[in-house]
Amino acid sequence: MTVSLAMRNHPSIPESTRKKVQATADRLGYRPDPKLVAMMQYLNRRKQLREYPVLCFLNIWQERSGWRKSPYILRMFESAVARANALGTELQEFWLREKGMTARRMVDILKARGINGILLPPLPPFEQKLDFPFDKFCVVTTSYTAEEMGYHLITTNRHQIIRLALSKVKKMGYRRVGLVIDRELDRRSNHDVLAHFMFYQSQIEPVDRVAILYGEKFDAEQLASWYTKEQPDVVLSMNNTVYDWLLNAGVKNPSANRICFAV
Repeated sequence: MTVSLAMRNHPSIPESTRKKVQATADRLGYRPDPKLVAMMQYLNRRKQLREYPVLCFLNIWQERSGWRKSPYILRMFESAVARANALGTELQEFWLREKGMTARRMVDILKARGINGILLPPLPPFEQKLDFPFDKFCVVTTSYTAEEMGYHLITTNRHQIIRLALSKVKKMGYRRVGLVIDRELDRRSNHDVLAHFMFYQSQIEPVDRVAILYGEKFDAEQLASWYTKEQPDVVLSMNNTVYDWLLNAGVKNPSANRICFAV
């Protein structure tokens, strides 16, 4: 520590000691490493200001809180915040659709704050492209919808989820398994759920097969009609609304072991 302070001409070290240390350093051919100097300056500044490196969670929804209505995105965000904190960084939300905000202005804001990493959540329903210069940043997305734009992807293994769900309901004694999925959810899940469920149906007896409720969109009335016609033992769906619709239609509560849901 004395040598370090002396090399920086710190007033806490007597001038005679400073000169002696510096003369010895010159004789030994010592030269400071600029990268280490910059690192130490950064560490000292962070200790003083209590600042941490920041990553951007880019909110691309029309309503600021729109993405919070999705349990999946909300859980993903909370997990990302916890992981960022564990790694000594901070994940902050930036709203791209804020009034007066443009892509250019957002880039300037992020660059001015030294933010080079972006976590991109799933795109809003029925959106497949986003006009933003992501090439200026390191980008990771959590949805197949954004992966189509060519960015690194970390997402749920939905193929394994449907396999696990089918295995669980089979052990519970259910035979006639129904799947409820709309076209948009199917696209956003890269068809993994639908594809594996159709494979599963090809392996069971025809009498145990339940017609899949699939289409652009469906409402509570269509769901109730399908349920009455097919009479599945259990319903699997990624749509949280399905649960409420069936309960409102008079289907017994899952706690009665009549029906359960995989969301």
